[in-house]
Amino acid sequence: MGIGTKYAALAAVVLALAGCETMPLKKGVDAGDSIPEGMVNAPAHDPDYDTPPRLLSGHAPIYPISQLLSHKGGHSMIEYTIGIDGHTSDFKVLETDYRYYADHAIIAVQKWRYAPAIKDGHPVAIRVRQVFNYGIR
Repeated sequence: MGIGTKYAALAAVVLALAGCETMPLKKGVDAGDSIPEGMVNAPAHDPDYDTPPRLLSGHAPIYPISQLLSHKGGHSMIEYTIGIDGHTSDFKVLETDYRYYADHAIIAVQKWRYAPAIKDGHPVAIRVRQVFNYGIR
């Protein structure tokens, strides 16, 4: 078995063992898995919008390899804007146990797409907070 094949096999095992869930998602979302449609950490009722944003597509963040190999879990909380076009931007790390938890969360959320929040029949940009819990299963 060549060295490239060994690293590919190790990476497959690492990804199979890694798990990351985003609140309020249920347990069982693995690193890189699709996030179930409609999940977003935005209040159902808010004066800034009549209809909350709705997640259309996205994948869970990957688990930082150093933490995975050390069997360390943790969390991060990020804040970001969901624009009127459904794209995410303006990321801010609010708290994290390990810098790369937040970095990987931001990398994943940059690719998420939403149906934007609606106010008076028009899309509006809003800020949301999202917590990501990393744990070994």
